[in-house]
Amino acid sequence: MTSDLLAIDQKASNSLLDASKNGLIDTVEALVGNGAIVDASDENGSSSLIWAARNGHDEVVKLLLEHDAAVDLVNAKGGTALMIAAWGGHLEVITQLLNAGAAIDRQHPNGNTALAFACAFGQLEAAQSFIEAGACVNGQNQLGITPLMLAVRNGHADVVKLLLETGASLDLRDKEGWTALISASHSGHSNTVLLLLENGADVNQQNVDGFSALTCACSNGHVSTARILLEYGADINVVEKDGDTSLLLAAKNDYVDVVELLLKNGALVDVVNREGTTALVHAALNDNAGIVKLLLEYGAIR
Repeated sequence: MTSDLLAIDQKASNSLLDASKNGLIDTVEALVGNGAIVDASDENGSSSLIWAARNGHDEVVKLLLEHDAAVDLVNAKGGTALMIAAWGGHLEVITQLLNAGAAIDRQHPNGNTALAFACAFGQLEAAQSFIEAGACVNGQNQLGITPLMLAVRNGHADVVKLLLETGASLDLRDKEGWTALISASHSGHSNTVLLLLENGADVNQQNVDGFSALTCACSNGHVSTARILLEYGADINVVEKDGDTSLLLAAKNDYVDVVELLLKNGALVDVVNREGTTALVHAALNDNAGIVKLLLEYGAIR
């Protein structure tokens, strides 16, 4: 008899999970009204509330909360309904979860909060909602990465602007010494780079490997970003840990337009790195006649 009851409970729980996942409000209402276990979870630890939040079913979320669904239940990967709603920017769901007392600064096992997830995925309205509710703007995850860094890495300029307006720090570094500006420059998001510089970002900070924002931009061929950084006073001859300058790295990676920009702005042409290699040697080894020609025109001799 007991096993039969357990089987019935399990069937009802599975039905509730499926109905919540698919936004079937009438079915959800019938099931919880007949005693289905609201906080039962699937094999991945996701409850009906988590599934409804994930898929943006705000009416289902409201109903489950009215039946005392655990708002901060964590699934097997460490995600809560609030974090998962943040990924998709489900604003009405987020509002309901916050009103129900969801822990706004709770951290995922990777250290990200709901705000961090919203910023990473470019969910502007969700990010604004979290900030207005008191979320920590400068929280760092396990790698030391902030919401601002996540936003800049993915080129979400509108989110970056919001964070800067609400107290995000430009000076924080992750565990590898990367700042928001270095991250944005590495990704080549010129509009975001400009926004950070206009708000006072230090253009010449370097990470633990000695890479500056300019070094990162040039080594990845982001000529527009490099031009902006130079206009804001980036040190054109800064050296990273292996002795490479921006010019050396641009030549090594065959970025002729970046090489030309750097030469026109006074880059030292014959710098030798720790391996004894110069920009001219890199260009010659790559058989890049265009870069070789440019370097020779600017006086390269080795």
